[in-house]
Amino acid sequence: MNYQGAIDEVLVVGDDDWVSAWELRIATRRFMEPSDDLHAAMVAVVDRLLAGGLVHVGDVTDDGFQPWPLSGGQLLDHARQRLAEVGDEPSADDAFWLCNTEVGGRLATDLLANGYELPE
Repeated sequence: MNYQGAIDEVLVVGDDDWVSAWELRIATRRFMEPSDDLHAAMVAVVDRLLAGGLVHVGDVTDDGFQPWPLSGGQLLDHARQRLAEVGDEPSADDAFWLCNTEVGGRLATDLLANGYELPE
């Protein structure tokens, strides 16, 4: 699994909008090996994003992005649980959303300034 490829894509998508679990799924699938488990790979990407302080995880409501009031391993466990609840085909808002932190936003800006282009 090319985790960095998936991380970069998630951050760039998140540069101008929140990233849905569905978009995370697309990015993860693009960079995983055929033998990789999709849900495990998605959780691993979220784990790396959180460990780097690059994203917040939460829900989108009528009031906008609402980060989950959890920390550390609780965030990852909750994300894993939500993915399991929606199954293999999460719709745009069924599991969770990601929002770039200031650090994640700076990395996305740097990637774009250096010519990064999202795959079609």
